[in-house]
Amino acid sequence: MFSKSLLTGLSCALVLMGAPPEAQGAEVVSATFAAKGYPGSRERHYSVYVPSTYDGHTPTAMLMVLHGCKQTERDMLDQTSFNALADRDGFIVVYPFITSYDGSRSQNCWGFWFDQHIHEGAGEVEDLYQLGREVETRFAIDPQRRYVTGLSSGGAMAVALAVARSEYFAAAGAAAGLPYAESSWSVSSFCYFPGLFRSVAEDVDAMRREQRASADQRVIPLMIVQSNNDCTVKAAAAEHLRDAWLDRYGVAPAAFEADDCSAEGVRCTRRRYGTPDRSVVETVFYDGASGGFFSGSGAHYWVGDGSGEFANPTGPSASQLFWNFFLHHRLDVPPALPSQ
Repeated sequence: MFSKSLLTGLSCALVLMGAPPEAQGAEVVSATFAAKGYPGSRERHYSVYVPSTYDGHTPTAMLMVLHGCKQTERDMLDQTSFNALADRDGFIVVYPFITSYDGSRSQNCWGFWFDQHIHEGAGEVEDLYQLGREVETRFAIDPQRRYVTGLSSGGAMAVALAVARSEYFAAAGAAAGLPYAESSWSVSSFCYFPGLFRSVAEDVDAMRREQRASADQRVIPLMIVQSNNDCTVKAAAAEHLRDAWLDRYGVAPAAFEADDCSAEGVRCTRRRYGTPDRSVVETVFYDGASGGFFSGSGAHYWVGDGSGEFANPTGPSASQLFWNFFLHHRLDVPPALPSQ
């Protein structure tokens, strides 16, 4: 376990680099995950946000937040509102950085479309799971309240983690994410290209193949946040992800509740699937900024918190939406399915 004095020393480098203002006494810890012996493992850098309320003894929730392509963990640390929420509600936030990677991909993309990186026991999925376990050796984490979310390729990798390690995470979220084992052709470079998606049946089959063991049959709740105007990850990706999740876990395709989440002039609708007691899937579709017809520049971003190349502060807060969802889900309290 890190002492407060050690946390202070470890965070100095990030403070000198210009870390954003935090609550008094809060810490940003820099750490390195060493490559392991299984296939595809690599050394990875990561940051941990430790709120001032953390006492080193009381078990607290842990949230892992994954950056998107052309980003680092600093973008998610600076441009989401998770640190402020952690200060308010007292949980640990983990920001991994892909650091290095194999294969043909855009800068810093998590390899959600590479078969070697989305299965238990190897590659990026296993590294992120092991990284979470490493954090648990250093901080007092509540094993019933571990969560993961991310943006774009990070959202797709959060989905992969939820499928491959459903026994570890209590719930997951994806902003502009993609279905499990989806191909890179689903991502668009131009607004007029719709993307090429596998069928929902193929998505479900891939999930089932990964979750063959009896311990893997746990239903893991998922929240999906998606802009209707995103030209990079189209709304169809969120629709396929939703439908595959509902099919895989035998949840009725009709939402039992829909409400208005509009904010700052941005239209937004949240729908919940499962039962009123405990949802299995929640979707948030909002009318985000539109990009140019060809490039879609400025339409693919984290909504409602900070500003940046892939962040737009106008609209409902994705951080608040995800955290509110996570607050209602624990590992030891399974979702109630309509058939039960």
